[in-house]
Amino acid sequence: MNFEYGSLWRKWDLHVHTPMSILHQNYRMDSDYDEYLKSELGDRYNTLEDIDKKMYYFVNQLFNMAIEKQIVAVGITDYFFIDGYKYIRSVLNDNDILNLIFKKEIAKDNSFLKKIKSIKLFPNIEYRTSMVAQASKLQIHTLFSDECTCEEIERQFLARLQLTTPEFGNKYSLTREDVIEIGRDAISRGIGGEGSDLLIGANSISVQLEDVRDIVNDSKFRDKVIIVLGEEDLSRLPWEGQAGLERAKYYQYSDAIFTSNEGTIGWCSSEDCIETVKKKLPYLWGSDAHDYGKLFSFDLDRYLWIKSDVTFHGLLYALSRFENRIFIGSVPEELKELEKRKYYTIKELSIKPNKTTPARKWFDTDIKFNPFMTTIIGNKGSGKSAVSDIIAYLSNSHRMSNASFLNKQRFLDKRTRYGDDFKAILTFLDDERQAISKPTLSDFYSSEETEAVKYLPQSYIEEICNNLDDKFQSEINNTIFSYVRTQDRGESNTLKELISNKTRHINESILNLQTELRKVNSKIIELENKSKSRYKDSVANELDTLKEKMAIHLKSKPEEMHKPEDIGSSIESKLIIKLNEWVEAIDSQIEDSVTKLSTINNRLQLANDLEQEIKKLIEHTKKINIAYKQLMAGTHMNRAELVNITVNDSELKNYFQTLIDQKETVVKSIDDAQTDVNSIIDSIN
Repeated sequence: MNFEYGSLWRKWDLHVHTPMSILHQNYRMDSDYDEYLKSELGDRYNTLEDIDKKMYYFVNQLFNMAIEKQIVAVGITDYFFIDGYKYIRSVLNDNDILNLIFKKEIAKDNSFLKKIKSIKLFPNIEYRTSMVAQASKLQIHTLFSDECTCEEIERQFLARLQLTTPEFGNKYSLTREDVIEIGRDAISRGIGGEGSDLLIGANSISVQLEDVRDIVNDSKFRDKVIIVLGEEDLSRLPWEGQAGLERAKYYQYSDAIFTSNEGTIGWCSSEDCIETVKKKLPYLWGSDAHDYGKLFSFDLDRYLWIKSDVTFHGLLYALSRFENRIFIGSVPEELKELEKRKYYTIKELSIKPNKTTPARKWFDTDIKFNPFMTTIIGNKGSGKSAVSDIIAYLSNSHRMSNASFLNKQRFLDKRTRYGDDFKAILTFLDDERQAISKPTLSDFYSSEETEAVKYLPQSYIEEICNNLDDKFQSEINNTIFSYVRTQDRGESNTLKELISNKTRHINESILNLQTELRKVNSKIIELENKSKSRYKDSVANELDTLKEKMAIHLKSKPEEMHKPEDIGSSIESKLIIKLNEWVEAIDSQIEDSVTKLSTINNRLQLANDLEQEIKKLIEHTKKINIAYKQLMAGTHMNRAELVNITVNDSELKNYFQTLIDQKETVVKSIDDAQTDVNSIIDSIN
C-alpha cells in the first residue's frame, strides 16, 4: 500500500478476537442478518455451516465498525491458532462473498470494498505459557507481519513449538491434530471438563516462553513477528525471590507490552525499567474484544495511536521510537495542535498542463504533504526548487524575485513561455479554506496582498547568511513570530514588540530592584567614606571655616530694624499670613501622603514577592510529585502525591486589592493637594 502522506497519527486495535477463538468468545448471530442471508442465498443457505454464518456477520461488523471508528489496522486474535485470520483472508480474496456480505454497503458507496481492503490486518496469536501466577497461566502474544502467509505461520512457526501438558513425557507440537489428540485422551479418562476435543485440548496445553523467543529470533521470521506481553496476568507475579526473576525475564524476552495503565506506561520509559529489565519497553493496546459490545471500544477512550505508515515495518519503526510515535489515550497532543493550525497547513499541490499539447511535458502530478513535516529530497535538477517556487507563487510570496526556477532566465523565459502551459492548485488541510489556484505559472506577486506561506528561497538564505547583519536576525524574528498564534500576540505586531510586552513587568521589577540596589550601594559607600579619618579631618576643617565666617559675619551685623507696629493690621497682610499658613498645612499634608504612598508601595512589592514565591512553591511541589510517581511506577506501593500544600491566599489577595485602592486614593489626594497649593500661590502672586 502506498501511503502518500507518510507517517500520520492513526488509530490501531491490535487485539480483536473472532468467533473462531476456541477458548473464549461471546459473538452472537444477528437474527436480521441471518434472515438477510436466507433471502439472498435461498437453498444455498442450508449448505452453510453455523460458523460460516457467524463469520459472515462478524466480517460485516468488523469492517463497518472499523470504518466508523477510523481504525486503520487490526490484530485478528485467536488462541494458539490463526483460524479467524485465515477465514477473513479467504473472504477478502473472494469478491462473490464480499458482495454478499456487504451488498447494502456497496449499494450506498461503490468504493466500499476499496475502503475495507485498505484496513490492514495482522495475525495475532495468544498463548498460555507454563508460568503460573495465582492459579492462572501467564499469557503472551505473537503479532505477525501480514507478509507472512498462513501456511508459513502454521508449518514453520506453530508446528515447531513443543507443548507442555499435564502428562509427563508426552511430546506434542502446536498443531490442530496434536491438540485434538490431547483433548480426546483427556475426555476418554473423564477429565478436562466438557467441550470438543479441540477445546479440552487447548485448555490443557501451554508453551514455553523461551521456545517462542527462539523461533522469533530465527532468520526466517526476523522483523516479521514480535512478542507482546499481557500486563494483567504478569502483574500478579511479585518482584521478590524467584518469581521476580521470572517476571523480569518475561519483560526482557518481549518486544512490547499490552497496557493502558498510565503508571505502567510511565514506568516503561523510566530509568527504573532500564535498571530492572535492561531496556525500555514499548507499549501497545487493543480492545481485547470477545463480543460486539467490546469491538473497538476502549475504556476512558484510551485508544492506541501510532504515528507511522500502516504496515508491519511501520509498526516496528514506531516501536523503536515509541515515546514519540505511540500514544495511548483520547487524542495525541500533536493532533490537538494540528487542529489549531490546520487552516494554515498545506495538504496538496496539483500541477497540471492547461493545454492538450503543451510545448514540453514538465508537470502532471499531485503532491501530498505531511501535516507535520515534509522534506523534499532529490538530485540536482529533479524539481525541488520547482515545487517550492510554485507553492510560493500560489501563496503570493514576496520573495519571488529570489526564485531559482520560476524566473525569466529559466522556466519563464520569454522565448519559450513554458509557464503559460501549466496551471496549479494549492489546497489546505482545513476543508473550509478555499483552495488557491492559478491558470498559469509566473513570478508575479502583489506586495499589497498578504503572503499565504513564508518562503525562504535558497538564494535568499545564501544572501542573508553571507551577510550576517540585522537583515538575518530580522528574518529569524519574522519566522518565529509567524508561528505565534493570533490570540497569543495581543497588540504586538512583531516579535520584538511581543517580547517587550511579555517582559514589561519583569523588566520593571528588575529596574526597581536595580534602583534600590544602587541606593543601598551609595549608602554603603557613603558610610564607608565617613568611617575614614580623612572624613573626620575634613569635617573639622569645615567647622573651623564656618566658625571663622560666622565671626566675620557678626562683626558686620547691620543695625537692627524695628518691626513696624502696624505690619499685621492691614487686610492684605492678614490674608497673606493666612494663605501662607494654608500652603504650609497643605505641604505638610502632601509630605504625609508621600510617606504613606511609599509605605503602600513597599507593601505592594512585598505582597507581589509573596505571590511569586507561592507560585514557585507550587511548581516545585508538582515536580516533586511527578518524580515520585515515576519512581513508584510499576510497583504496588502507594503512588499518591508525596507532597500536598494548601495555599490560603484569599486574605493576601484581598489585602493586595486594598493596597491598590489605598494607593489610588493617596495618589489622588496628592494631586488634589498640589492643585490647591498652585491655586493659592497663583492668588498670592
